[in-house]
Amino acid sequence: MFNYGNANEAQKEAISATDGLVLITAGPGTGKTFTLVKRAVYLIQECGIKPEQIMMAKEIYFTGMFTSNQGDLSVQYYDPESKRLRKYYPDFLALMEDGSYQLIEVKGDNKIDDEVVLAKKAAAEEMAVASGIHYLMYAGSTLMKSNVLEPTLVVQQASIEI
Repeated sequence: MFNYGNANEAQKEAISATDGLVLITAGPGTGKTFTLVKRAVYLIQECGIKPEQIMMAKEIYFTGMFTSNQGDLSVQYYDPESKRLRKYYPDFLALMEDGSYQLIEVKGDNKIDDEVVLAKKAAAEEMAVASGIHYLMYAGSTLMKSNVLEPTLVVQQASIEI
């Protein structure tokens, strides 16, 4: 029997999920890190997953709409609609456990092929290559169907508030 420690029921559900993507949302100090660490231990001990198959982001920075005009991480692009140079702020910058960085953008399924979105993507890809960062753009539905940060591991699709 797995030792869940003092995990509550929602945390136990997140720790033991094994059939798709898990999104853990909670406020500060509520046990997100505890839950993720216990989850990794659970996957190794109970499911036989090799530690090297579990790829987790070490740190994730919100760079998009929450911080626009408040930070230095912006991408200058040519807006084909207004015919002007503009700045946009990708959604996330993730420092991966292997030391690499991923610049991640999430768009609604209906916007993924939009002319302005494609202009932003082209500018971000160019900036990422020059900076040694991997740029990724995902349709929202892709994130709900697969785990983009853990490419070799299939875990449960669920949204769990702790």
